[in-house]
Amino acid sequence: MNPMVKLSVAGVGAAMLLGCSQTPDAQPLALVQGDPLDIREVLVEHEGQKACVGYDAETNSCASLVTMAVEEDTVRAHKTVALLLAGNGGTQYIDTVTRSTLRGGQACTQAQDITVLGRDEMSAFELGEARSVIEEHGGSICSRLYRSGEGYVFASTGADGSAVAYGEQRFRFVSGDANLRAR
Repeated sequence: MNPMVKLSVAGVGAAMLLGCSQTPDAQPLALVQGDPLDIREVLVEHEGQKACVGYDAETNSCASLVTMAVEEDTVRAHKTVALLLAGNGGTQYIDTVTRSTLRGGQACTQAQDITVLGRDEMSAFELGEARSVIEEHGGSICSRLYRSGEGYVFASTGADGSAVAYGEQRFRFVSGDANLRAR
């Protein structure tokens, strides 16, 4: 699978919340986790901020930016990634919207819960890959939120109990001044 697709697909459940994108050179990690956190409380604590996946302090930039909001038992996440097109073709932005259901402390996402805003080939391809990963894991992916150093981690598993490759996503919340960097 294309590393940029892994970027978006991995956190599908968390895209959810994060729509979790990952940097293309990242490997699956066994991140240290404490007790799960209440997603609602964390989002209230960081109201008005965006989740930043792959933060780079040197450039004050993120591999993806995600805005999240809780409405009753649903978390709505809008994730944006920037892809460098081959042959100096410029940059393409892909916007993914995920509606996850909060259940038992987890945010769970099914294939039909993911949409893309663009009508281009890359957006359609990413949507198809994300939905395929969910189907491969029993029809849904659920993610839990944990504290990790200065930020947080979303850890995702499939409905069938299987670990999702690249399913642990480290992120932090940032104010509106962080940039989105193309990969």
